[in-house]
Amino acid sequence: MLPSIHCPLCQRSLGKVHSDGSGDMECVSCRKTFSILYGKLSGWQSKREAMLYLNPHLPSIFKRHYELRITTPGRVLKRCAFSIPGQRDRLPVRPGDRVSIIYCRWGDGIRQLVGITNHTSGNHLRLPSAIPSLPFWFATYGSLCIGVVLAAFLNGVGMVVMPWAAIALVLCARSADTVQLTTPLLRTHVPLESRLLAEQQLFEQKLYLEQRVEALRTENQSHQDWMRQLRSLRGKMLQVSTSLYTTRVHRIENAVRLLQQRMHHNETLTEKYHQTIKLIEIELEAAYVDSHLAELEQFKTDLFRRLQELKTIEESHRNLWLQLEANEEVRRLSFEG
Repeated sequence: MLPSIHCPLCQRSLGKVHSDGSGDMECVSCRKTFSILYGKLSGWQSKREAMLYLNPHLPSIFKRHYELRITTPGRVLKRCAFSIPGQRDRLPVRPGDRVSIIYCRWGDGIRQLVGITNHTSGNHLRLPSAIPSLPFWFATYGSLCIGVVLAAFLNGVGMVVMPWAAIALVLCARSADTVQLTTPLLRTHVPLESRLLAEQQLFEQKLYLEQRVEALRTENQSHQDWMRQLRSLRGKMLQVSTSLYTTRVHRIENAVRLLQQRMHHNETLTEKYHQTIKLIEIELEAAYVDSHLAELEQFKTDLFRRLQELKTIEESHRNLWLQLEANEEVRRLSFEG
């Protein structure tokens, strides 16, 4: 069951995430638009870094780096890496937890990380302020730095200020808290990622079957239109002269029979495709709920064998289409359409 997302600023409900674990939602109270990434935590890291540490008796500055690897319901692996000030671990999570990341979008990427929620434990990571991405940080502070340098050039001290401004920008970027949201390449030698590759292949097959179902549905609608036109044409011919149009009426009746056979075969294929889609959905859901419940390799073997059988059936039906194309009345209607 997909969770309901709340605004990180006013806690107003934003709605539920999409079935693939993503979504763009607008808070009617704050008038802000947030992007959502939801999924199962497949891996995480948390480590402390000392930015300034001399000895235990003097003030120190620490930051903590996090890396979350999230598998979405759409079987996409996302990597979210960010840092926050302080040395205490403020994000208690464990592999298998359902988490959501709330962020603001910047083009196709992330602009700012706004909040993280662990839906399994009910914990929320409340950030002291939104964490910007590194490109957005450079776009903001780099523009400010360029403005300072240009002002210095206008005052005749540009060559002195420019290197110091560049050094300050690099040092600030090094110490700033930033966030990255990427889609890493899956590695076949890593068991979890290899399993995810198998799930992605099943998901692609599900999309292919759904496309075939839609194509067969559209084809049957087209056949129904043809049958309606052919029957109308047959009725007009019979009204004028039965003997004059005997041969053409026979061709029309033969075309209608072939169209009915083709539609029946399409309906049979559609039913088998629907059944196969249900099998894939069950296996993917079992894998997402608990990786130990699914037998993906054996299921993949059985599935591809079943798909090959369906393709063979579809090829065998192609002969009906060739007979339809050879029918003069059907060919005439096709040209007229």
